This record gives sequence, structure tokens and C-alpha cells, in this order.
Amino acid sequence: MLTAKEIAASESIHNIKLSKDASRVVYCVGPRNRAGDHTTSALWLAETFKAESAKQITSGTFDDSSPQFHPNGSSILFLSDRHKAGGPSQIYQLTLSNLSAEPFPLTSIKNTKGVASFSISPDGVYVAFISQDEPGINGEEPISDAKIWGERINLGRLRVIDLRHPGKG
Repeated sequence: MLTAKEIAASESIHNIKLSKDASRVVYCVGPRNRAGDHTTSALWLAETFKAESAKQITSGTFDDSSPQFHPNGSSILFLSDRHKAGGPSQIYQLTLSNLSAEPFPLTSIKNTKGVASFSISPDGVYVAFISQDEPGINGEEPISDAKIWGERINLGRLRVIDLRHPGKG
């Protein structure tokens, strides 16, 4: 029988994604309950037809989540707060040919607003994502062109990154 302490300290698997050819799977493993100042989760990678092939590919120090394989299978894109633990999530890319390399950001780590969700185009050229507008020059919230009667909500906008020219998205 499990104790309450063992249950509280247990980890869960979530955000399971298969590669396009179904030869690999990427998923997140993290504590069921937040143990520190911020939520943490690590990415794991396994070959689907090879027993005991699972390996942790990110440290688990940050909140790495929502992994997706690039359609060509060369990399994994995911959300992370690795630029500032507990801060807003941004999109990162990890090249599978060099898992020891540090993942690199595709969205600006200077952003104060996080990426809510993202999707990669089937041809792998574009990444569409949703995030709120950044504050203005003097720190004021941006004026939205959306008009919602009786509400003052910062809505997310759909944005696109061209992976052929990531810095120009």
C-alpha cells in the first residue's frame, strides 16, 4: 500500500506525442504536485519498438511541456520557462541529432507574455502560436482592436514564425 507521502511525491506522464512515422514518442514527466517555487516537467524520448529505450532529454529543472515532433523528424518543439523559471513559457527547439545541445528559443525570451499554445504546419515551414500583446513602451497594456462589451480582457493573438527565417517572424 502506498503512503500519502509516496502518492504526493509521485510523478505523472502527460503530453504524449508520436513522431510522424510512429517510430518515436516524446512525452513529459513531472511531479503530480508542485514541490518548489514553480512547476517542473522533463521531456522524455523513446523508440516505440525498442524496449527500455526511454531517456530523459531535458533536465526537469524547468517546466518543459507540450512537445511536438517537427514533421521531418529532426527536432522537437516545446514550451518552456527555461529562460526564467516560473516565468512565461516560450517556444523552444531541440535538435534530435544533438540531444546534449541546449534547446534554443524560437520566440523571444524577453517577452513578458507567454505562449498559450502552438502548432507546426504539415510542411514544417511555419509555427503558428497564440500569445498576448506585450506591454507598450512605458509598460502600459496594449490597446486591443477587439471590442467586447462590458469586458477588458487581454486577448491572445495568432502569430506565425517562418522556420526558414526564425528571427524574422
